[in-house]
Amino acid sequence: MVNATAHSRAPNALQTGINALRAVAGVEVRGEIEWDQETQKWLLNLRLRPNDLAFSNFVPSETDWYVAIDRLYPFGEIDFFPSEDGGIEHTFQHQSLNRKSKREIYRTGKVCLSDPYAVFGDRFLSEEPFTAPERLAWLARRAIKWLEAASRNQLVPPGEHFELPDFPKSSTDYSLVAFSETADTLSRWSEVPDRKGYFEYSRSPHNRSLIVVKKILKRNHRPVYGAPFGNHINSFSVSKKSGLWILLPSMPVVPPWQAPLTWGDLDESCRRQGVDLRASIEELALTKAGKKRIGNILLIGFPIPNKVGEAPDRIHWAAIQLPELYGGTSKVSGFKSSIRTARWANNYQLQSSNPINWIASENWSSDQINSRGRLPSALLEKKMLIIGGGAIGSIIAEFLVRGALFEFDICDGDDTGAGNLTRHTLDLRHVELNKAKSLAHHLNQLSPWAKVRAIPDNFPKGPNVSLESYDLIVDCTASQKTLFSLAGRSPSSKKIFASFSVSFGAKRLYSFVATDTHFPFEEYRNEIIPWMNTDAAENADVIPPREGVGCWHPVFPARADDIWMWGSIAIKVLLQSLDGSSRAFRVHEYASDGDGYGVHEIISSMSHAK
Repeated sequence: MVNATAHSRAPNALQTGINALRAVAGVEVRGEIEWDQETQKWLLNLRLRPNDLAFSNFVPSETDWYVAIDRLYPFGEIDFFPSEDGGIEHTFQHQSLNRKSKREIYRTGKVCLSDPYAVFGDRFLSEEPFTAPERLAWLARRAIKWLEAASRNQLVPPGEHFELPDFPKSSTDYSLVAFSETADTLSRWSEVPDRKGYFEYSRSPHNRSLIVVKKILKRNHRPVYGAPFGNHINSFSVSKKSGLWILLPSMPVVPPWQAPLTWGDLDESCRRQGVDLRASIEELALTKAGKKRIGNILLIGFPIPNKVGEAPDRIHWAAIQLPELYGGTSKVSGFKSSIRTARWANNYQLQSSNPINWIASENWSSDQINSRGRLPSALLEKKMLIIGGGAIGSIIAEFLVRGALFEFDICDGDDTGAGNLTRHTLDLRHVELNKAKSLAHHLNQLSPWAKVRAIPDNFPKGPNVSLESYDLIVDCTASQKTLFSLAGRSPSSKKIFASFSVSFGAKRLYSFVATDTHFPFEEYRNEIIPWMNTDAAENADVIPPREGVGCWHPVFPARADDIWMWGSIAIKVLLQSLDGSSRAFRVHEYASDGDGYGVHEIISSMSHAK
């Protein structure tokens, strides 16, 4: 029932949209719009009669809908839900799971009608109009086209990105099962005859409901493969119990596109693929190897493509929280222990009418979770050493990990002071602890794949840090002593050397990049000295801020927003220098005047590599 309130009349903009909607062919506005107090949305009842439907068992000639409209119309969300009475009852692609809801008047199966670009909030990219007369009418026409495509099973044409059905999340004990599957692991599966077995997993110590799949095992508990996660994930203890997995030839689905909701649904879907689900679970639960190691998580795997019509490129695992299962010697209350008793008890737990407790699952492979902001492969392939874990070094390092460079070394022998936190990526937990160790620990928690290594000493005093194993050496110390020491190292092959420092007050960024067998210190010195003199002249009357008491406590002034900005520019300088064809000294300057502000490259001294 709609809980109507004093919002008895819709705003003028919405009335304008409804009037325009009445003129759309195939649309009937039924009754008056009402305000729903519970959802804080306007509700409008429509009947849609598409003109170009194909014969379908799932899509009748006319269907009823409820449109939930934001009070900020023509802005905000507008959702189309099938009516409980007279709406479509099945789930299709580009639709949420379509089942009865607590709302009573409409079902849960919201259909996807918005232009994909609209999710970015950029009205210039989106085709969806955001004017009062146009938006409702545009969405209604999209709904009619959606129904016509659904009747022909053409909602997802070839070449469109593949989408999974909406698996309802109903587990109470687990929030997420994370796994890693790629094209490489798919090729491994082609060599494995097993289609069921066990898996080892860890529970996050920070969130016990988060499960990470560490290793896939055959029925004999020999490994199929293990996910090479980073240091943080590998620090999680492995559960003493094993979960179960079953790999299907294709995705289990109730036509046209619904995830199985009961054990009977899943059982039937598996049987259509030649897989006896119950027999598989029984075998795994009752085996001698598994009887004392059974967890309560089942993974249902199936191959999926990247785009519709393409060959599969990886395995996806849908996760289920199992009821308690019994092994052959397990004690069932009130019964004598036997395989027969255990089989009966398991079948009772998995009877057809019982609902499935789905757990959210997510592929944590690097190419998946870093798709939003991955650095170019030319940089990701470099073996890197960062010398100096101070402010700009820490920021550059964080940008690298967030961009999917997961393995590099950081060298720094200093401890973190409370004052460092003004512009550093670390926090109070790391005060009076070594910067390199603290920074590596912090960075390794930014990604499941990070394996950053700390060298807790100042260059070159560290454990004889060899430059031979690196492709790219980045200095962030602002120390001529460090650079002079770096110049004294002569690896057997050319390396890319980069140095980044900022001016007094962080007005400028100085960068020097060269490809050579050593760091060209004299060349760098000749470039930087004039700018150091300029800095000194510009700030001759400036008294540096002090930290603590005494003449030995002047500190370098620079705001965090400036340092983070220069860290970002440093990444871009590195990307420009990866081919090794030139050496360059660059000066970037932040300028602000009455007309605006920005960063400018005010000098670039460039020559071909020697």
